[in-house]
Amino acid sequence: MAGESNTQKVRQGKLGLNTGNLSKKELVHFGGIDGDANPQKVPILNHPPAGETIFFGPYGSHIALGADRLNPREGFKYGGGKGTKGVFASAHIDLVAGRDSVDQYQENIPSVPVNPDALRDAARVYISQNCDVDDQFNCAEGTVGNIRSKSTVVAKGDQIRIIGREGIKIITGTDVVNSKGKKIRSVPPIDLIAGNAPPEMMQPVPRGINLRDALQALVDRINQLSGILDNFLTMQQAYNSVLMSHVHPDFVSMGACLWMTKGRSATDYFDGKTHYSKPVYKAGVKAGVAIARIKKDLLLHKCAMSGLIVEYLIPAGNKWINSRQVNTS
Repeated sequence: MAGESNTQKVRQGKLGLNTGNLSKKELVHFGGIDGDANPQKVPILNHPPAGETIFFGPYGSHIALGADRLNPREGFKYGGGKGTKGVFASAHIDLVAGRDSVDQYQENIPSVPVNPDALRDAARVYISQNCDVDDQFNCAEGTVGNIRSKSTVVAKGDQIRIIGREGIKIITGTDVVNSKGKKIRSVPPIDLIAGNAPPEMMQPVPRGINLRDALQALVDRINQLSGILDNFLTMQQAYNSVLMSHVHPDFVSMGACLWMTKGRSATDYFDGKTHYSKPVYKAGVKAGVAIARIKKDLLLHKCAMSGLIVEYLIPAGNKWINSRQVNTS
């Protein structure tokens, strides 16, 4: 359920430090309540005797200043990273809260010191002059790619919040060179990767104004097509009206009329013309009714397209397709 705690029990005996022969009354003052001390077992940080300065806080918190160092690495006592490989210009600042939190919550505190671990530590802010950030933090490539040997700032925790009371900007490409003095030749992309998805699942974010203009142009083209169809129906109805009542000269009746009138007139009987076709006339009437209905539907269609524009394609619309606060380039 939303908001439900998934944390450990309030007090876990296996994690408490040995407080000696303190009485129950004295132990009350070591419960961590309202500023009291809360002695507890925490994993010990493994760190090199030279080249790293560490400020230890209580409860498994620390700030490490030194060379890029993160995660276990086979064959290396102090873990992986550029620093443990002896790479120059690889300074880092590592702020950690909850060292080896995974084992701590499982009441399985390691008996040997542990190295900084991007997977097992609870939360950290990691600043490095030179690191393989995507490998170290197991990040999908996205469209940016697997970045190595670059300066990096990473914030990681079970939840991340970035709060700007008056605005937030996420910007790439402000500088013409990177931290190594090399020229940046293109605008670096921004990837928003849900689920650490693979590159083939990545798609570009539409540019809202361009999308609006494209949809507006599409609506205009549909309306133009509607107008073309309306004109066609008008002309077709005019043609049908002529065709359904069409008659033409009947030379047989004209000849008979001349014979009967002794040559005085060829049109005294039946006007000398054929009678209109009843099937054609009936079909013409039906077509006229259908065309009238279609023209009404076209009018309703135009009204609906106008409503679509008002609802989706102008900022005042209830379902304006663009965000009113979030922008991209």
